[in-house]
Amino acid sequence: MEDPHRSAPDDGEPTESPIAHRTYDWSVTDPVTAVVESLSSATGVAPGGVDPLQHAVDCDALDRLVRSGDGTHVAVSFTHGGHVVSVTGGGGVSLRPV
Repeated sequence: MEDPHRSAPDDGEPTESPIAHRTYDWSVTDPVTAVVESLSSATGVAPGGVDPLQHAVDCDALDRLVRSGDGTHVAVSFTHGGHVVSVTGGGGVSLRPV
């Protein structure tokens, strides 16, 4: 039986569909806050209860990198709290199970 949470990209390899995807305006919300909010919402854990991101990524570098370009050519992914977190320069934050 096919997993409804998986999709096949053009290369035919299945990938996990995001369990959460949110879009932010980086001039209003910094990327680190957006990741914490997304993880909190997806897991039902208060933002203060989310494991510190510093254990998975350099938070200052994430903010600088994601905000550095025109939004179309930047994508950063890392593993945190049982999720693959993907952040794009265009304001996207997606979570997928590990």
